[in-house]
Amino acid sequence: MYKSRPFIFSLIALFLFSFKADKPDSVIDYLSIGDSITFNQKEYHLIWSSNPVQNYCKQEYLPDSSSLDNYHDMIIVEAIKGNLSIDDALNVKIQEVNESSKKSHFMIPWKVYPGENEKVINFCISDGGSVYEWNLYRYIKQKNKKGEYLVLCAFSYRDSLLTNEDRQSFINRITEDGDNYVKALLEVKIPQVKIK
Repeated sequence: MYKSRPFIFSLIALFLFSFKADKPDSVIDYLSIGDSITFNQKEYHLIWSSNPVQNYCKQEYLPDSSSLDNYHDMIIVEAIKGNLSIDDALNVKIQEVNESSKKSHFMIPWKVYPGENEKVINFCISDGGSVYEWNLYRYIKQKNKKGEYLVLCAFSYRDSLLTNEDRQSFINRITEDGDNYVKALLEVKIPQVKIK
């Protein structure tokens, strides 16, 4: 069992993986960051949100043509209130990625990009079958009159790859476009979060 507080951040994310809002009209901008986010010249719209526990919220954004049942790319924003370390949260994620890679036998080295008061990790995971996911997780520290927050702004691309050619094309995209996508993610403006 992890003793560091950021493990709570990871546990909540795992809990929310299977939890969805009951109705589309129940979507609320809990973080006060807006109903749309522009990433890499594409606009994503708030389609799902949750505030399952005090001081923690998660919001998911998709392009217009996507739905939660059928999507390829998504922007995720999460925030948890408290004096939580970027490095501790990052280390928990690295451990999860390493464990997932061992189980799925899908090994693409993760990479961390340092920034000012923020860090990005570029990594891939697979279910061991046909589903592959490329993720960029940007961890940000924020502080306002109500306290400190650890904010996650993430880009996730998911696809079903059935052939070796498909998988190689997926890997080539990550290798060739990864740095540019990280740069684009770092350019996303995340306002000061205010958990409602």
